[in-house]
Amino acid sequence: MAKKRKSDRRSRSAAQTETHANGESAVSPFAGWLPLAVQVITLGLVVAAPLVSEGAAEQFSNWILFFFWLLAIAAWLAGRILTGQNGWVCGRVDFCFYGVCGWALASGGCTLAYGLGHSRPTLNACWQWVGFAVAFFLLRQLAGNREFSRALIWGTVLIAIGCSVAGIYQRWVVYPEMWKTYQAQSEEQKQQTLRQGGLGNVEAGSRERVMWENRLRATEPTSTFVLANSLASFLVPSILILGMFCFAARQSLAGSSQVVGWLAMLVLGACLVLTKSRTAYLACLAGLVGWGILKTFTGKQGIPWKTVLIGGAGMFLVVLLAFLGGVLDKQVITEAGKSFTYRLEYWQASMELIRNRPLFGAGPGNFQHAYAGYQLVQSSETVADPHNFLIEVGAVCGLPAAFLMLAGMVTWCVRWIRSLGEKAVSQPRAGEGEALKKNSPRVGLQVLLLPAGIAAGLLLALVSAAINGTELGLVLISGLVALLLVAAVRPFDPEGTSWAAGIGLLAWGLALSASGGISFPPVAMTGIVLLVVSLSEMETSSRSVAGEFPVSGPGKKPVLSLVLLFLILGMIVLFRSTVYDPIRLAGQQARIASLDASNGRLQPALERLDKAIQADPHDGNLLFFRLQMLFRKFQLNPDKENLEELVESADRGILFRPNNSKVALETGKIFLA
Repeated sequence: MAKKRKSDRRSRSAAQTETHANGESAVSPFAGWLPLAVQVITLGLVVAAPLVSEGAAEQFSNWILFFFWLLAIAAWLAGRILTGQNGWVCGRVDFCFYGVCGWALASGGCTLAYGLGHSRPTLNACWQWVGFAVAFFLLRQLAGNREFSRALIWGTVLIAIGCSVAGIYQRWVVYPEMWKTYQAQSEEQKQQTLRQGGLGNVEAGSRERVMWENRLRATEPTSTFVLANSLASFLVPSILILGMFCFAARQSLAGSSQVVGWLAMLVLGACLVLTKSRTAYLACLAGLVGWGILKTFTGKQGIPWKTVLIGGAGMFLVVLLAFLGGVLDKQVITEAGKSFTYRLEYWQASMELIRNRPLFGAGPGNFQHAYAGYQLVQSSETVADPHNFLIEVGAVCGLPAAFLMLAGMVTWCVRWIRSLGEKAVSQPRAGEGEALKKNSPRVGLQVLLLPAGIAAGLLLALVSAAINGTELGLVLISGLVALLLVAAVRPFDPEGTSWAAGIGLLAWGLALSASGGISFPPVAMTGIVLLVVSLSEMETSSRSVAGEFPVSGPGKKPVLSLVLLFLILGMIVLFRSTVYDPIRLAGQQARIASLDASNGRLQPALERLDKAIQADPHDGNLLFFRLQMLFRKFQLNPDKENLEELVESADRGILFRPNNSKVALETGKIFLA
């Protein structure tokens, strides 16, 4: 009898664990509609990530996506509580990932507590790390469903194709028009444009102006990203994954589908070439070689070496044609050594920063401010990141975070290599068996998951662009192209997604080893998606699933989900009080102050600016804005009282941002003037 009770308990526990992926239950109506709605929103957030310009930590331009991530996980948890489920999947790699995010938050807390950096970027960057953890957790649970995992990969690939089309359009249409418009302006109009761009010295021939104009003449597309290197790192995995899928399905696809697939590959490759990212070129080539090695080990998955050689020759031909056509200049080759030397300088200075701050680093959002104190004399610029993702994590969050990330990488690599020789289980995954058949809404609408997710992502990106006042054109092009290509995906039903995602993840990491930017949300989200899909696919193999630790219990009450739901709701309230409301209110007052100042009403502008500082005391930029206004006031009336007020405001700004080289430099320029 005791053995029978023990067996029953094990059976109930196993049944609960088996439904971990989507919070589904065969007896609940929520198994059909609520999980599907959560999947659509989550897929939309993944698609929207590369469409929202990452910007600086001080801006938090993607706050609306972060807010929806919290809402999505809250809805998922609510569904699990209503269906009486209490468990989720978490493995060794997951623990390492959460450890990195947790240590980043500890670093941010230390930075705020001891005043070691600028508080507004620190707060914003800390919330961004929370967003990474939330996104990874939710995707990890949902990706156990095969349709959702497939939609994740295709959503990433399709939006990459859309961004490539937007980048090509930007290169040949937007950039020439921008330069033509700038050249048509008078000198006074040019200086006004440069001031609006944040330049201090706008005189003709100044170093700042020359650098700004050189960047305006640059031909490297950034698409919806801020940097060409970030765009290149985003494109590399999609090129390799799409190439593998096209090759694997070449015999089963109709001729029209094959043409669309290889044309999409050509668009991705053309945009990658235009970015002039040498590291991305090498990462793409390394991924191609990886496919050949994979074919040698597995015998089925991967690409034969003959095809690898043809693909490598094709890459060389595309680059050669770009040279001959004048699209690429010889500096792409001749400047490679100099570019590598620059990166060595960045790494050397960053390692010195790590040596002085080994435990918590410079703090999230504060790398550029702290880096200025370690920058080598011969360095050309104060970079925003050290151009290496592992060094970046160590410099920003501290060595423990870097070691946790390295441990997670090694653990994933070991599991992925072991999975190469394992045979996949043929049974349906959690949520794909009889429970799915009994819920007709899910069965009928699952085919709409990918188009609905892309449409939701485009809508979120457009709303974010409208709120942030950024251009909608490139966002629209990227999203609409991805939507149009959804129909072309249906003939593809690729197997071996784990290997495709794994090769893409390795190539993505190689690209980031010399470009960095892992803290940028669009770049990080690409890695999170590839990691989640590869882990979920590996869990279907007969032996690798033993490496996971499902957190579940036989109890009827979903206590863990309830606790986590309250934690998420608390995060929503805290996020609004520390980020959304202060930035919104301060921004409103600052815009009115700027308008008053441009109309010559300095005193009302200063009063408005004081209200803005009161609304968001963490934003040091407002203090610097106030200093500029006081300088103008002193220029109009250079008496002792105005000078004392100017000096007091300058001291306050420097004390508030002690590690910001830009503030110190601009303050010095004001007093020199």
